[in-house]
Amino acid sequence: MATYQAAALDRRSVAEELIALRREYAEVYRRDDDLVAKLREIAIAEGAGFVEPFDGGAEVKVSGGAEKKFKGIMPVFNAEAFMALPTTRRNKLVESGLVVMEEQYTSARKPSVSVSL
Repeated sequence: MATYQAAALDRRSVAEELIALRREYAEVYRRDDDLVAKLREIAIAEGAGFVEPFDGGAEVKVSGGAEKKFKGIMPVFNAEAFMALPTTRRNKLVESGLVVMEEQYTSARKPSVSVSL
């Protein structure tokens, strides 16, 4: 029980510090977002990315954007239709190599943190 209470107290103090920092620097974060948006607008207007070097090795790199481009036609597998087929038909498609069965996993995720001020 004591360990749980200590962890909860530590969790609370870490969260409090995060809230304090976000409140203190909220305007800095907003200004940062505005400046990044302006740099993106400049890259769009110029039609290319750019690098702005500064003393001490600092630099700001802005990559050029890209429009969606057609790459070609790709067959799409309809898993629901495949699973609705009789087992013998599904097995034949797998045996032919036309369908390959793969193990599927969910993505690993870090715990997320959101802050509301």
